[in-house]
Amino acid sequence: MTCTLPLKYNQTQKSTSYHTHGTLFQKRQRTFTGKGFYAKTDRYYYEARYLDPRTSRWLGVDPAMGEYVPSAPINEEAKKRNGNLPGMGGVFNYVNFHVYHYAGNNPVKYVDPDGKRTSYTLSNNGYTLLKKLEGSRRNENNLLMVYNDSNNNATKGYGILLHSGPYTKSDLDMNPPQTEAQATSDLSNAVSNFETIVNNRTSYTFPNNVQTNDELQLSPTQADALIILTFNSPNTGRNVVNAIRAGKTEDEIKTIWLGNYSPDSGLGKRREAEWQLYSSGVYSDDPYR
Repeated sequence: MTCTLPLKYNQTQKSTSYHTHGTLFQKRQRTFTGKGFYAKTDRYYYEARYLDPRTSRWLGVDPAMGEYVPSAPINEEAKKRNGNLPGMGGVFNYVNFHVYHYAGNNPVKYVDPDGKRTSYTLSNNGYTLLKKLEGSRRNENNLLMVYNDSNNNATKGYGILLHSGPYTKSDLDMNPPQTEAQATSDLSNAVSNFETIVNNRTSYTFPNNVQTNDELQLSPTQADALIILTFNSPNTGRNVVNAIRAGKTEDEIKTIWLGNYSPDSGLGKRREAEWQLYSSGVYSDDPYR
């Protein structure tokens, strides 16, 4: 792999090549994932701990390790905490039993910004549900076509908005029918933008717009639900993120999430399927039934 990153403030960018897990072909001061590299020790510094790129292993235990263990479910607060353990599931996520792994042993898909956590990304089950919620239009060869969505806006694949207003002949010419793999690739690229919103550690919180650097503590299914919501409505997603960070109750978060849509409307059923995933961990087989 090759990345181009600034070495220091006001210095010229240089290109650096490295293996998947960070072992360098060319050693620079600031390289893999933009972190400081120390040539004398062949280690990266990630604020919370050091990383050995040759083995893709941390040199220290995750500082949040003690928080991975659930509490006795003696009250609602304890039960809520147990459903939102760090590390995308705490001890219930088997990867966390390897206390020195980097990015869930999958640095191609995940990142760990500071040695404390793995960023949330949409799971395979999450993509399956998102595709059901977005829908698609197919031709006689089962290829995905350009179409007008429920708001009469030009769309392709699985909910990829082209522009406001109906599609034109130019849209058809510029966006030929897609295979499932092509449409999934486009969807994955689009979803990454909304994963960023969920992973953003700096946000404005209720009720007085005071800035905070709190990070979300979500289970894998909660992360999926929030990413799917944000994909459809970034503003609602941001509002929910802020409400979670502000310590709002589950009922208050649900009110923001579901909005004022009729339960029988398309968006009402979509929001209910997303909320069911967030609150109960259930991926709906038929969200619009």
